[in-house]
Amino acid sequence: MLDVRSFWNFGDPAGSRAKFEALVAETTNREELSELLAQIARSYGLEKQFDQGFVVLDGIEPEGRGIDCVYLERGRLYRSSGQPSEARPWFEKATQSTHDDLKVDALHMLAIISEPDAAEALNLEALGIAVKSQNPFAQRWQASLLNNLAWTYFDNGRIEDAKSMFVKALEFRELGNDKQAIHVAKWCVARCCREQKQHEEANKILLSLLENSDDDGFVYEELAENYFALENVNSADEFAQKALPFIEKEFGIESGRVKRLHEIMQRS
Repeated sequence: MLDVRSFWNFGDPAGSRAKFEALVAETTNREELSELLAQIARSYGLEKQFDQGFVVLDGIEPEGRGIDCVYLERGRLYRSSGQPSEARPWFEKATQSTHDDLKVDALHMLAIISEPDAAEALNLEALGIAVKSQNPFAQRWQASLLNNLAWTYFDNGRIEDAKSMFVKALEFRELGNDKQAIHVAKWCVARCCREQKQHEEANKILLSLLENSDDDGFVYEELAENYFALENVNSADEFAQKALPFIEKEFGIESGRVKRLHEIMQRS
């Protein structure tokens, strides 16, 4: 079974697409061809070239697991283009897959477009499949699903439950070699610490992240918030200023997060 995820760099859709196009030129397996072309469609979606993505999908004659891949990517294109109601039936079709990894992916996508209670149930269902599956591609979904459940709990104010899930997700991430995923998982734990007013513990985690990575505006933002809560105004101002250009670029100068950083700087 082809491991398409090993060829993905989600931060570089065009570069990933070039890899898939090269594989398409080499493969003689029609099932693999279907899956590879579906990934090419996904790469266009990540670049917001939705029409081109649909053109690719429309041209596929899927076989085997490629059929479910086409369902999934059609749903993802609709969801990414702001049409969740159009995405839902395609994700629902994909949940009927006999391939655990695709079934889990479809359930997790359904959760993304669902209300919190339904999202929790869908993520728990997906996690149960991933835990029990003999499919290694399904098994590696566990960290992502734990992360998604954690954010559902966080948004519902269940901070202790969220933190527990984030810690479990981190444990799974640390079994692999994805340093960026480990970095993000630790940030999530720190975010829960701040919500629990454990500001010194949060900063201990965040400062350790800065020792092993380049500039990270989200880490700076959290440090600014924690130092502000600890009434360390100098450090709060320092990290708010460092965070500002990153957060402005990510969310826009009128966003609430940018306004919050200006508030911290003005009060420091």
